[in-house]
Amino acid sequence: MLHIDIPTLKEFKVLAAVRAEPCVSFYVATSAPPSEAKANRIAFKDATKDALAQLRDVGTDKRRLVALEHQFERLLGADEDNVQDQDHIRKLQNKKSTEAEQFWMEQANGLAVLATTAMLHTFRLPFTPKPLAEVADRFHLTPLIRVMTSPHDLFVLALSEEAVRLVHVFVHLPPVTITVPKLPHNAEEATRRPSIHVRAPRGHLQNLEGEKVLLEKYARRIDQAVNAALAGQTAPLVLAAAEPIASIFRALTKYPYSATSGLRTPTT
Repeated sequence: MLHIDIPTLKEFKVLAAVRAEPCVSFYVATSAPPSEAKANRIAFKDATKDALAQLRDVGTDKRRLVALEHQFERLLGADEDNVQDQDHIRKLQNKKSTEAEQFWMEQANGLAVLATTAMLHTFRLPFTPKPLAEVADRFHLTPLIRVMTSPHDLFVLALSEEAVRLVHVFVHLPPVTITVPKLPHNAEEATRRPSIHVRAPRGHLQNLEGEKVLLEKYARRIDQAVNAALAGQTAPLVLAAAEPIASIFRALTKYPYSATSGLRTPTT
């Protein structure tokens, strides 16, 4: 799974207004698998060395250099290349990962780090940025504009009477099926009936009207589970379903970013 942080418009305006000496902007290519955590951290460490060298070359005050180094150390965590840190790392082997270790294990395709002596912001990006370590009196924000204005992912709900699954689709990456708690496997499970096709009167349910009532119950169960799983998300939800379940689900879904049109599936 990609761990993505996209700045809000409010956050972007705050960053764009920053004027400080120095403002350091990093853009680093990263890899999502946790096995690449060490490589991701090393890539960022190399970028910090480049930035600090730039600052030393222009005679930056040593106190500012030390303050920036402390900011970078917060993100880098224990330095595996430092012999003095080896004992500390061994002590943590059987304990919960530190915040820094967890951060480097949860990456996407790129990382933006914006730092001054007083603050540090990170954004994990869905695309691979051109490597950059820039020192100026303001942040380099152009790559963040791209991620804020370009759609990069969406959710697809593949829905039929026999099965349902939620898939997260990213640009240039294979889709990922999401495990959704309390999602019914099919209409029979949701309605607790061997079949939703009511061909003869059964209580107050009969024929097509009865089938519609059962499909609505099924769709409502799915919508509740999907909304809970996507809480806080803003990516569009696209429905891949045939009629009549497609229209029924669209009419009752409460997901705020549900696409008005969906992917058509053949009727059987």
